[in-house]
Amino acid sequence: MRRSRITYGVLCLVIVWFFIMYQNYVSFLGLGFCLVLPLGLFLYVNALREQVRVWLDTRDVLGNRGRDIPIKLQVSNDSKMAMPFVEITLQIKYGFYAEEKTLLLEVPLKPKEKRILQVDLQPMHVGNLQLKVGRIRVLDFFRLTAGRARKTLVNTVTVLPYVPDSLGMHLSDDFLRSSDDVTHFSPYKPGDDASETFVIREYRPGDKMHRIHWKLSAKTSDVMVRQASFPIENSVAIYTELYCPARYTPDDKSCVDGVLETTYMMSLFLLQSGIEHQLHWFDHAGGGPCSAEIADEGDLFAAMSEMFTGSLYWETPLMAKEMVKDPARVQANRVLYITPKLFEELDNLPYSLQRKTVMFYCHVGQPEDSPVWDRYRIIEIDAADPQPDFMDLVL
Repeated sequence: MRRSRITYGVLCLVIVWFFIMYQNYVSFLGLGFCLVLPLGLFLYVNALREQVRVWLDTRDVLGNRGRDIPIKLQVSNDSKMAMPFVEITLQIKYGFYAEEKTLLLEVPLKPKEKRILQVDLQPMHVGNLQLKVGRIRVLDFFRLTAGRARKTLVNTVTVLPYVPDSLGMHLSDDFLRSSDDVTHFSPYKPGDDASETFVIREYRPGDKMHRIHWKLSAKTSDVMVRQASFPIENSVAIYTELYCPARYTPDDKSCVDGVLETTYMMSLFLLQSGIEHQLHWFDHAGGGPCSAEIADEGDLFAAMSEMFTGSLYWETPLMAKEMVKDPARVQANRVLYITPKLFEELDNLPYSLQRKTVMFYCHVGQPEDSPVWDRYRIIEIDAADPQPDFMDLVL
Protein backbone atom coordinates (compact mmCIF):
# COMPACT_ATOMS: atom_id res chain seq x y z
CA MET A 1 0.00 0.00 0.00
CA ARG A 2 2.87 2.39 0.76
CA ARG A 3 4.40 1.73 -2.65
CA SER A 4 1.08 2.48 -4.37
CA ARG A 5 0.74 5.77 -2.51
CA ILE A 6 4.30 6.80 -3.38
CA THR A 7 3.66 5.97 -7.02
CA TYR A 8 0.42 7.94 -6.95
CA GLY A 9 2.17 10.90 -5.29
CA VAL A 10 4.82 10.96 -8.01
CA LEU A 11 2.06 10.80 -10.65
CA CYS A 12 0.27 13.75 -9.02
CA LEU A 13 3.48 15.83 -9.04
CA VAL A 14 3.95 15.10 -12.73
CA ILE A 15 0.35 16.11 -13.50
CA VAL A 16 0.68 19.32 -11.42
CA TRP A 17 3.88 20.17 -13.30
CA PHE A 18 2.12 19.42 -16.59
CA PHE A 19 -0.82 21.64 -15.55
CA ILE A 20 1.52 24.54 -14.69
CA MET A 21 3.46 24.21 -17.91
CA TYR A 22 0.50 23.50 -20.19
CA GLN A 23 -2.72 25.03 -18.94
CA ASN A 24 -5.19 23.41 -21.27
CA TYR A 25 -8.24 21.15 -21.19
CA VAL A 26 -6.26 17.90 -20.88
CA SER A 27 -4.09 19.11 -18.00
CA PHE A 28 -7.18 20.41 -16.20
CA LEU A 29 -8.91 17.01 -16.49
CA GLY A 30 -5.77 15.25 -15.27
CA LEU A 31 -5.52 17.49 -12.21
CA GLY A 32 -9.21 17.02 -11.43
CA PHE A 33 -8.85 13.25 -11.74
CA CYS A 34 -5.94 13.22 -9.27
CA LEU A 35 -7.97 15.19 -6.74
CA VAL A 36 -11.24 13.27 -7.06
CA LEU A 37 -9.87 9.70 -7.31
CA PRO A 38 -8.72 9.30 -3.66
CA LEU A 39 -11.99 10.73 -2.37
CA GLY A 40 -14.05 8.37 -4.51
CA LEU A 41 -11.99 5.35 -3.49
CA PHE A 42 -12.19 6.35 0.18
CA LEU A 43 -15.99 6.54 0.04
CA TYR A 44 -16.08 3.21 -1.82
CA VAL A 45 -14.04 1.20 0.72
CA ASN A 46 -15.74 2.82 3.71
CA ALA A 47 -19.11 1.76 2.33
CA LEU A 48 -17.80 -1.83 2.11
CA ARG A 49 -15.89 -2.13 5.37
CA GLU A 50 -18.95 -3.07 7.46
CA GLN A 51 -20.03 -5.64 4.89
CA VAL A 52 -17.08 -7.98 5.40
CA ARG A 53 -17.47 -10.89 7.82
CA VAL A 54 -14.66 -13.02 9.26
CA TRP A 55 -14.97 -16.18 11.38
CA LEU A 56 -12.02 -17.87 13.05
CA ASP A 57 -12.88 -21.57 13.19
CA THR A 58 -10.86 -23.50 15.78
CA ARG A 59 -13.56 -26.00 16.75
CA ASP A 60 -12.22 -29.50 17.33
CA VAL A 61 -8.70 -28.23 16.64
CA LEU A 62 -6.11 -29.86 18.89
CA GLY A 63 -2.49 -29.32 17.99
CA ASN A 64 0.73 -31.20 18.59
CA ARG A 65 4.11 -29.57 19.02
CA GLY A 66 6.11 -29.59 15.79
CA ARG A 67 3.11 -30.72 13.71
CA ASP A 68 1.00 -28.65 11.33
CA ILE A 69 -2.26 -27.32 12.77
CA PRO A 70 -4.90 -26.35 10.17
CA ILE A 71 -6.57 -23.06 11.13
CA LYS A 72 -9.54 -22.02 9.01
CA LEU A 73 -10.79 -18.47 8.47
CA GLN A 74 -14.09 -17.95 6.70
CA VAL A 75 -14.34 -14.59 4.94
CA SER A 76 -17.55 -13.36 3.30
CA ASN A 77 -18.69 -10.31 1.36
CA ASP A 78 -22.28 -9.38 2.23
CA SER A 79 -22.46 -6.49 -0.23
CA LYS A 80 -23.43 -6.40 -3.91
CA MET A 81 -20.10 -4.81 -4.85
CA ALA A 82 -16.74 -6.47 -5.27
CA MET A 83 -14.04 -6.13 -2.66
CA PRO A 84 -10.75 -5.87 -4.57
CA PHE A 85 -8.60 -6.79 -1.57
CA VAL A 86 -9.51 -7.84 1.97
CA GLU A 87 -6.47 -7.71 4.26
CA ILE A 88 -6.56 -9.75 7.49
CA THR A 89 -3.91 -9.60 10.21
CA LEU A 90 -3.61 -12.82 12.25
CA GLN A 91 -1.61 -12.47 15.47
CA ILE A 92 -0.21 -15.62 17.11
CA LYS A 93 0.95 -15.61 20.72
CA TYR A 94 2.33 -18.43 22.86
CA GLY A 95 0.71 -18.58 26.29
CA PHE A 96 3.77 -19.04 28.52
CA TYR A 97 6.11 -16.68 26.68
CA ALA A 98 6.06 -13.20 25.21
CA GLU A 99 6.64 -14.58 21.72
CA GLU A 100 4.37 -13.13 19.06
CA LYS A 101 4.09 -13.75 15.36
CA THR A 102 1.98 -11.89 12.80
CA LEU A 103 0.66 -13.25 9.52
CA LEU A 104 -0.81 -11.02 6.82
CA LEU A 105 -3.52 -12.65 4.71
CA GLU A 106 -5.08 -11.12 1.61
CA VAL A 107 -8.02 -12.29 -0.46
CA PRO A 108 -10.25 -10.71 -3.18
CA LEU A 109 -14.00 -11.21 -2.84
CA LYS A 110 -16.71 -11.08 -5.46
CA PRO A 111 -20.20 -9.78 -4.56
CA LYS A 112 -21.91 -12.11 -2.04
CA GLU A 113 -18.93 -14.48 -2.08
CA LYS A 114 -17.72 -16.64 0.81
CA ARG A 115 -14.22 -18.06 0.93
CA ILE A 116 -12.36 -20.26 3.40
CA LEU A 117 -8.68 -19.59 4.02
CA GLN A 118 -6.55 -22.29 5.64
CA VAL A 119 -3.39 -21.41 7.52
CA ASP A 120 -1.08 -24.25 8.57
CA LEU A 121 0.70 -23.37 11.80
CA GLN A 122 3.55 -25.40 13.24
CA PRO A 123 3.84 -24.52 16.95
CA MET A 124 7.25 -25.04 18.50
CA HIS A 125 6.06 -24.96 22.13
CA VAL A 126 3.57 -26.87 24.25
CA GLY A 127 0.77 -24.82 25.80
CA ASN A 128 -2.02 -22.50 24.75
CA LEU A 129 -1.72 -20.80 21.39
CA GLN A 130 -3.72 -17.57 21.25
CA LEU A 131 -4.99 -16.62 17.80
CA LYS A 132 -6.24 -13.07 17.32
CA VAL A 133 -7.68 -11.45 14.20
CA GLY A 134 -6.44 -7.99 15.03
CA ARG A 135 -7.14 -5.96 11.89
CA ILE A 136 -9.48 -6.36 8.94
CA ARG A 137 -9.21 -3.84 6.10
CA VAL A 138 -10.86 -3.44 2.70
CA LEU A 139 -8.48 -1.95 0.11
CA ASP A 140 -9.41 -0.30 -3.18
CA PHE A 141 -8.30 -1.42 -6.64
CA PHE A 142 -5.18 0.78 -6.58
CA ARG A 143 -4.31 0.17 -2.89
CA LEU A 144 -4.50 3.89 -2.15
CA THR A 145 -7.17 3.89 0.56
CA ALA A 146 -8.43 1.39 3.12
CA GLY A 147 -11.52 1.01 5.27
CA ARG A 148 -11.02 -0.77 8.56
CA ALA A 149 -13.69 -3.07 9.98
CA ARG A 150 -14.18 -2.76 13.73
CA LYS A 151 -13.95 -6.42 14.64
CA THR A 152 -11.62 -8.36 16.92
CA LEU A 153 -11.70 -12.15 17.19
CA VAL A 154 -9.70 -14.14 19.75
CA ASN A 155 -9.57 -17.94 19.98
CA THR A 156 -7.28 -20.37 21.76
CA VAL A 157 -5.81 -23.63 20.51
CA THR A 158 -4.32 -26.15 22.93
CA VAL A 159 -0.98 -27.57 21.80
CA LEU A 160 -0.09 -30.94 23.31
CA PRO A 161 3.01 -33.09 22.81
CA TYR A 162 3.08 -35.41 19.85
CA VAL A 163 2.26 -38.94 21.04
CA PRO A 164 3.51 -41.92 19.01
CA ASP A 165 1.30 -44.95 18.45
CA SER A 166 3.27 -46.90 21.03
CA LEU A 167 4.74 -45.20 24.09
CA GLY A 168 7.21 -48.05 24.59
CA MET A 169 7.23 -47.74 28.40
CA HIS A 170 6.69 -50.48 30.96
CA LEU A 171 5.83 -50.70 34.64
CA SER A 172 7.97 -52.86 36.86
CA ASP A 173 6.40 -55.06 39.52
CA ASP A 174 8.10 -52.99 42.21
CA PHE A 175 6.45 -49.79 40.97
CA LEU A 176 2.91 -51.12 41.32
CA ARG A 177 3.30 -53.45 44.27
CA SER A 178 2.57 -52.04 47.70
CA SER A 179 4.26 -53.27 50.85
CA ASP A 180 1.12 -52.54 52.90
CA ASP A 181 -2.27 -54.23 52.97
CA VAL A 182 -4.10 -53.06 49.88
CA THR A 183 -7.59 -53.28 48.50
CA HIS A 184 -6.65 -52.46 44.89
CA PHE A 185 -5.73 -55.13 42.39
CA SER A 186 -4.67 -54.88 38.78
CA PRO A 187 -7.49 -55.52 36.27
CA TYR A 188 -4.90 -56.19 33.56
CA LYS A 189 -2.39 -58.70 34.90
CA PRO A 190 -2.49 -61.78 37.16
CA GLY A 191 -0.30 -62.13 40.22
CA ASP A 192 0.27 -64.25 43.30
CA ASP A 193 -2.12 -62.70 45.86
CA ALA A 194 -4.66 -65.45 46.60
CA SER A 195 -6.89 -63.09 48.61
CA GLU A 196 -8.41 -61.85 45.35
CA THR A 197 -9.29 -63.88 42.25
CA PHE A 198 -8.16 -62.39 38.95
CA VAL A 199 -9.97 -64.90 36.71
CA ILE A 200 -11.16 -68.50 36.74
CA ARG A 201 -9.70 -70.47 33.86
CA GLU A 202 -9.03 -74.02 32.75
CA TYR A 203 -6.19 -75.98 34.29
CA ARG A 204 -2.74 -75.68 32.71
CA PRO A 205 0.26 -77.92 33.33
CA GLY A 206 2.24 -76.50 36.23
CA ASP A 207 -0.75 -75.05 38.13
CA LYS A 208 -0.69 -75.84 41.85
CA MET A 209 -3.29 -78.19 43.25
CA HIS A 210 -4.55 -75.78 45.92
CA ARG A 211 -5.57 -73.34 43.15
CA ILE A 212 -8.17 -75.76 41.76
CA HIS A 213 -11.79 -74.63 42.09
CA TRP A 214 -13.27 -78.02 43.05
CA LYS A 215 -16.97 -77.09 43.09
CA LEU A 216 -16.87 -75.42 39.68
CA SER A 217 -14.75 -78.25 38.28
CA ALA A 218 -17.40 -80.76 39.38
CA LYS A 219 -20.16 -78.76 37.65
CA THR A 220 -18.33 -78.22 34.36
CA SER A 221 -16.55 -81.58 34.14
CA ASP A 222 -13.35 -79.59 33.42
CA VAL A 223 -10.59 -78.81 35.87
CA MET A 224 -10.92 -75.08 36.66
CA VAL A 225 -8.27 -73.03 38.44
CA ARG A 226 -8.39 -69.76 40.36
CA GLN A 227 -5.88 -67.28 38.93
CA ALA A 228 -4.57 -65.05 41.73
CA SER A 229 -4.54 -61.25 41.40
CA PHE A 230 -1.69 -58.80 41.33
CA PRO A 231 -1.88 -56.30 44.22
CA ILE A 232 -1.29 -52.68 43.35
CA GLU A 233 -1.60 -49.32 45.04
CA ASN A 234 -3.53 -46.95 42.80
CA SER A 235 -2.31 -43.90 44.68
CA VAL A 236 0.17 -42.38 42.22
CA ALA A 237 0.83 -38.64 42.04
CA ILE A 238 2.63 -36.52 39.45
CA TYR A 239 4.18 -33.26 40.67
CA THR A 240 5.12 -30.82 37.90
CA GLU A 241 7.59 -27.98 38.53
CA LEU A 242 6.73 -25.07 36.20
CA TYR A 243 10.05 -23.33 36.79
CA CYS A 244 11.81 -21.30 34.11
CA PRO A 245 14.69 -18.82 34.48
CA ALA A 246 13.66 -15.25 33.70
CA ARG A 247 16.08 -15.13 30.77
CA TYR A 248 13.72 -17.18 28.57
CA THR A 249 16.57 -18.42 26.41
CA PRO A 250 15.81 -21.12 23.80
CA ASP A 251 17.24 -23.76 26.17
CA ASP A 252 15.04 -22.47 29.02
CA LYS A 253 11.96 -22.78 26.83
CA SER A 254 13.01 -26.25 25.72
CA CYS A 255 13.26 -27.32 29.37
CA VAL A 256 9.73 -26.08 30.08
CA ASP A 257 8.45 -27.87 26.98
CA GLY A 258 10.24 -31.01 28.15
CA VAL A 259 8.60 -30.80 31.59
CA LEU A 260 5.12 -30.35 30.10
CA GLU A 261 5.68 -33.09 27.56
CA THR A 262 6.94 -35.51 30.21
CA THR A 263 3.96 -34.69 32.43
CA TYR A 264 1.51 -35.43 29.65
CA MET A 265 3.28 -38.59 28.49
CA MET A 266 3.60 -40.08 31.97
CA SER A 267 -0.01 -39.32 32.84
CA LEU A 268 -1.19 -40.84 29.57
CA PHE A 269 0.99 -43.90 30.18
CA LEU A 270 -0.48 -44.40 33.66
CA LEU A 271 -4.00 -44.20 32.22
CA GLN A 272 -3.14 -46.77 29.57
CA SER A 273 -1.82 -48.98 32.37
CA GLY A 274 -5.16 -48.73 34.18
CA ILE A 275 -3.88 -46.50 37.00
CA GLU A 276 -5.88 -43.49 38.11
CA HIS A 277 -3.70 -40.81 39.65
CA GLN A 278 -3.40 -37.18 40.71
CA LEU A 279 -1.71 -34.31 38.91
CA HIS A 280 -0.24 -31.44 40.97
CA TRP A 281 1.30 -28.13 39.92
CA PHE A 282 1.73 -24.61 41.29
CA ASP A 283 -0.16 -21.76 39.66
CA HIS A 284 2.04 -18.71 40.14
CA ALA A 285 -0.60 -16.35 38.75
CA GLY A 286 -3.30 -17.84 40.96
CA GLY A 287 -1.01 -17.84 43.97
CA GLY A 288 -1.36 -21.43 45.10
CA PRO A 289 -1.03 -25.16 44.40
CA CYS A 290 -3.48 -26.86 42.05
CA SER A 291 -4.42 -30.50 41.67
CA ALA A 292 -6.66 -32.70 39.55
CA GLU A 293 -7.86 -36.29 39.72
CA ILE A 294 -7.04 -38.08 36.47
CA ALA A 295 -9.35 -41.00 35.69
CA ASP A 296 -9.50 -40.78 31.89
CA GLU A 297 -8.10 -38.81 28.95
CA GLY A 298 -10.83 -36.20 29.31
CA ASP A 299 -9.61 -35.43 32.84
CA LEU A 300 -6.04 -35.25 31.55
CA PHE A 301 -6.93 -32.81 28.77
CA ALA A 302 -8.90 -30.60 31.19
CA ALA A 303 -6.01 -30.59 33.69
CA MET A 304 -3.40 -29.75 31.05
CA SER A 305 -5.61 -26.96 29.67
CA GLU A 306 -5.93 -25.49 33.17
CA MET A 307 -2.18 -25.80 33.69
CA PHE A 308 -1.54 -23.94 30.43
CA THR A 309 -3.61 -20.96 31.62
CA GLY A 310 -1.23 -20.43 34.56
CA SER A 311 2.16 -18.77 34.52
CA LEU A 312 5.76 -19.82 35.04
CA TYR A 313 7.93 -18.82 37.99
CA TRP A 314 11.66 -18.21 38.12
CA GLU A 315 12.70 -17.18 41.65
CA THR A 316 12.24 -20.43 43.55
CA PRO A 317 10.87 -23.99 43.02
CA LEU A 318 7.39 -23.40 44.42
CA MET A 319 6.14 -26.97 43.93
CA ALA A 320 9.15 -28.46 45.71
CA LYS A 321 8.73 -25.99 48.57
CA GLU A 322 5.10 -27.04 48.96
CA MET A 323 6.19 -30.67 49.25
CA VAL A 324 8.89 -29.82 51.80
CA LYS A 325 6.59 -27.54 53.82
CA ASP A 326 3.92 -30.20 54.32
CA PRO A 327 5.16 -33.67 53.29
CA ALA A 328 2.19 -35.28 55.06
CA ARG A 329 -0.05 -33.99 52.25
CA VAL A 330 1.83 -36.19 49.79
CA GLN A 331 -0.32 -39.26 50.38
CA ALA A 332 0.59 -41.14 47.22
CA ASN A 333 2.32 -44.49 47.35
CA ARG A 334 4.38 -43.49 44.30
CA VAL A 335 5.44 -39.95 43.34
CA LEU A 336 6.68 -38.79 39.95
CA TYR A 337 8.39 -35.41 40.29
CA ILE A 338 9.07 -33.69 36.95
CA THR A 339 11.49 -30.78 37.01
CA PRO A 340 13.84 -28.77 34.74
CA LYS A 341 16.41 -28.37 37.52
CA LEU A 342 17.76 -30.37 40.47
CA PHE A 343 16.83 -28.10 43.37
CA GLU A 344 18.62 -28.47 46.69
CA GLU A 345 15.28 -28.00 48.48
CA LEU A 346 14.49 -31.60 47.53
CA ASP A 347 17.27 -32.72 49.87
CA ASN A 348 15.00 -31.69 52.77
CA LEU A 349 12.20 -34.11 52.00
CA PRO A 350 11.74 -36.95 54.52
CA TYR A 351 13.54 -40.14 53.62
CA SER A 352 10.26 -42.06 53.40
CA LEU A 353 9.08 -39.66 50.68
CA GLN A 354 12.42 -39.68 48.88
CA ARG A 355 12.32 -43.47 48.74
CA LYS A 356 9.02 -43.57 46.84
CA THR A 357 9.80 -40.67 44.49
CA VAL A 358 11.01 -41.04 40.92
CA MET A 359 12.44 -37.80 39.54
CA PHE A 360 12.33 -36.88 35.85
CA TYR A 361 15.08 -34.36 35.17
CA CYS A 362 14.37 -32.51 31.89
CA HIS A 363 17.42 -30.60 30.72
CA VAL A 364 19.43 -29.55 27.68
CA GLY A 365 23.14 -30.29 27.47
CA GLN A 366 25.23 -31.52 30.38
CA PRO A 367 23.41 -32.35 33.65
CA GLU A 368 24.13 -30.19 36.68
CA ASP A 369 25.82 -31.31 39.89
CA SER A 370 23.51 -31.67 42.88
CA PRO A 371 23.43 -33.63 46.14
CA VAL A 372 20.02 -35.05 45.22
CA TRP A 373 21.68 -37.43 42.72
CA ASP A 374 22.50 -39.78 45.61
CA ARG A 375 19.06 -39.65 47.21
CA TYR A 376 16.61 -40.22 44.37
CA ARG A 377 16.10 -42.40 41.39
CA ILE A 378 16.60 -39.83 38.63
CA ILE A 379 15.62 -40.39 35.01
CA GLU A 380 17.24 -37.93 32.61
CA ILE A 381 15.09 -36.58 29.78
CA ASP A 382 16.49 -34.68 26.81
CA ALA A 383 14.14 -31.69 26.85
CA ALA A 384 14.89 -30.83 23.22
CA ASP A 385 13.82 -34.31 22.04
CA PRO A 386 12.13 -36.30 24.83
CA GLN A 387 10.60 -39.08 22.73
CA PRO A 388 13.67 -41.38 22.50
CA ASP A 389 14.10 -41.30 26.29
CA PHE A 390 10.60 -42.73 26.78
CA MET A 391 11.23 -45.74 24.55
CA ASP A 392 11.84 -48.93 26.55
CA LEU A 393 11.65 -46.95 29.81
CA VAL A 394 10.86 -49.16 32.81
CA LEU A 395 9.48 -47.44 35.90
